[in-house]
Amino acid sequence: MTVSAKDLGHLHNLHIEFQEIVGQLDRGPKRIKAKQQQTAQKMQELDEARATLKQTKVSAEQKNLELKSLETRISSMNGKLNQATSNKEFEAIKGQIMADEMAKSVLEDEGLEILDRVDVAYAKMKECEEALKKAQEEEKLFRDQFDSRAAELNASAKRLESEIAASSKVIPAEFQEQFRRVSANKGADCMAPLINGTCQGCYFNLPAQTVITIKTGHIVFCKSCAALLYPSE
Repeated sequence: MTVSAKDLGHLHNLHIEFQEIVGQLDRGPKRIKAKQQQTAQKMQELDEARATLKQTKVSAEQKNLELKSLETRISSMNGKLNQATSNKEFEAIKGQIMADEMAKSVLEDEGLEILDRVDVAYAKMKECEEALKKAQEEEKLFRDQFDSRAAELNASAKRLESEIAASSKVIPAEFQEQFRRVSANKGADCMAPLINGTCQGCYFNLPAQTVITIKTGHIVFCKSCAALLYPSE
């Protein structure tokens, strides 16, 4: 029994179309998972940014408390300066005030630096919030798109399975079992066109007599890749 190249080519195209649909159904959940991981990463980055901002604010508050404490001490020392009863006491208090004024200047500079860090940390937090929002929107959009397509893809896959089963009947009974095994193992690569005497599945060059056998409609499986061959010229 011989089989037409047209029938085999049609069967191969059905397998290719089926594999593509199955691939889309398989890739969908994987891409959703990848989107979820991206969202989780953005959430972690936001948590870290919030923690950094909180800690920086605490540092700024501590520095402000130190500055206020020092200002209170300077004010107190100025009061004592006016009450000094000797030059030695006066000079000692004055020297302490000068040291405290220098320390105050340093604290003020450090305070300004920390305030700048607060601004930077706040900006980073807002940036992370926007990135998380975008990741969440992209995840939801892709999930919704896939969910809306899944039913259609499953229906197409079911239809193609029926068409493949029907079209596979053109293969003679004695080759059916071998073809089922190859199909189960290789998917759409279970078949390959023959062009210029070469298997297009693995590019194995077939003997001239084998090429003639294939072109006359007989079933031949490639000895190299096991694909069912059919003439495409």
